[in-house]
Amino acid sequence: MNPRGCARFLNFYADGFYDLCTALAPDETRRVAMFYPSTVAIEQAVSATTEYAMAKMAGEILVKHVNEFVSNLHVICRRLPRILTDQTTTVGVANSDNALDVMLPIVYDVQQMARPAPAPRG
Repeated sequence: MNPRGCARFLNFYADGFYDLCTALAPDETRRVAMFYPSTVAIEQAVSATTEYAMAKMAGEILVKHVNEFVSNLHVICRRLPRILTDQTTTVGVANSDNALDVMLPIVYDVQQMARPAPAPRG
């Protein structure tokens, strides 16, 4: 494990997400729905992704706390599979899911969550 690499990933995936949450939290007049993309690398023991997986797990814990203690923020967290993007294309063989197939249901969930509750009829 590389402590510097872990610190870099934590800075981005945990500290950066925390900073975003604190920037959005003060406006309690609006409900904010957010998405935290985690990774199946947490479940897959691959030495090349140890630091990345550790930082994403810290991000998942942060999401749980935000959802529990920040009333106007709600975060959906999903562990994403490897998705075919410009960053993940390789010459070798690697299984990658279609980004649209993976992301579209998540976008729908976040949009549903962001909608205000309907006013009571009466």
